[in-house]
Amino acid sequence: MAVKGSCDLSFAAQTVEAWSRQFDVWSRVCEVVGREQKVASGKLLEQIAQVPVVRSRSTTTLGCYVSRSGTPCCIRLQFDQEPELLVQTLLHEIAHLIDHLVSFPGRSYRGAHRSGWTFWAIALGISPCRTGNSESLAQQHQQRKKLVAVCSGCGELFYRVRRLNRNRTYIHKQCGSPLKPV
Repeated sequence: MAVKGSCDLSFAAQTVEAWSRQFDVWSRVCEVVGREQKVASGKLLEQIAQVPVVRSRSTTTLGCYVSRSGTPCCIRLQFDQEPELLVQTLLHEIAHLIDHLVSFPGRSYRGAHRSGWTFWAIALGISPCRTGNSESLAQQHQQRKKLVAVCSGCGELFYRVRRLNRNRTYIHKQCGSPLKPV
């Protein structure tokens, strides 16, 4: 599956419909919703189409469907992943969105990776798996790690993306000495 303009991805908040059209999958979403949801499929497609897709800065999560108070809020995508994986991630999050709108209308979404989501994932033509791996994001995550502590006993260095909480004392498991924050 080719990604249209994969090098020209505009990161301004666009809708699910806009991103789906850019990746040539909007017709698939419309066909699946029309086939599986006979009643009010037009209204459902309108709701799906209007949800914004925003950039995620996370290097450990490929995408995330966000809802607040029973209403779809947005889909967060990490655009630095490989283009083929980005299309799969978008469809994965759209499956969450559809499952929420169909199975939990007006209520908090609690169906992540259960049978309802699995049904929509398979219907959209993606593997119903919970996690994906992106080599480029893994490298980016490693590059973002900084030195956060040094063991006062053995001198081992500890690297993390986020700093350690300054209000806590940390003990090195291997030697039992306290860690000194950097």
